[in-house]
This record gives sequence, C-alpha cells and structure tokens, in this order.
Amino acid sequence: MGGSLVPAIAIGFSALQKRIDSQSRLTTTHQQLLSEIHTHLDSLSSTHSLTTSLRLLRAQQTHLSLLSRLTSLISKVSQLSPNRNASLKREEEELRVLLEGLGGEVERVRNRSNELWNGVGGLKLRKQELVEWSIADENGFNQILEVRQFYSL
Repeated sequence: MGGSLVPAIAIGFSALQKRIDSQSRLTTTHQQLLSEIHTHLDSLSSTHSLTTSLRLLRAQQTHLSLLSRLTSLISKVSQLSPNRNASLKREEEELRVLLEGLGGEVERVRNRSNELWNGVGGLKLRKQELVEWSIADENGFNQILEVRQFYSL
C-alpha cells in the first residue's frame, strides 16, 4: 500500500489540508482492516482451541478404553498360557544378569571419571599455585649436575 503513494507537491495550506485529510482517511481504513483481521484471528484461535480440546478429550477417552481392553486381554491370555506359573525364561534371566552387570560397570566408570575430573581440578589448582622457577647461576647448576652424574655411576 505504501508503494502507491508518491510525494506530491502541496502548494498552499488548502493542498496541505487535503493531503492530511486523505492520509487520515487512509489511516482509518487501515485501522478498520486491522480490527477485522484481529477479530478473525480471535475467532480462529477460539475455534482451534475448542476443537483441539475436544479432540484431546476424545483421544484420552479412547486411550483409556483401549488400555482397559488391553489389560483384560492380557489377563485372559496369561490365564490360558500353559506356563503362566513359570519364572523367567533362561534367555531372559541371562539378559537380566548381563544388564545388572552392565549397570555395575557403568557405575564404576562413572565413579572413575569423577575421580579423574577431581584430579584434573587438583592439577589446575596446583598449577595456579606453583611459582615459576628459574636458574640464577648456570655454572653452579652445571656443577650440581656433574656431581649428581658422578655419584649416580
């Protein structure tokens, strides 16, 4: 809409008043359109929320119905099963033992990683605390190294 308006020469106060009046009318028209759009969006939003809430309620009821049907079916099937009193199958038992072992291993790895991170933190603190040493007397240091090498032989 802004592209259809072009600057116009206004000579005198009457031309300026006409320009102000036309811009006021255009502003009023735009405000009415915005009001209509806002009203339409409000109606769409309320319709959407109502239909969505109804669909959600229907889905919850269907879910509960299917859940109760499934649990009753499971109870009937378990009564008909020939090995309903049997404990876990051998493979299931082996898998359970394996998973418990892996759980313990995960816990050990977690503890070890915590120990290592604590060590890293300690090293960082120690590094910050260390003072940088330098050799003040090169000749004296070389003599100390020669004496050390002599006694280490």
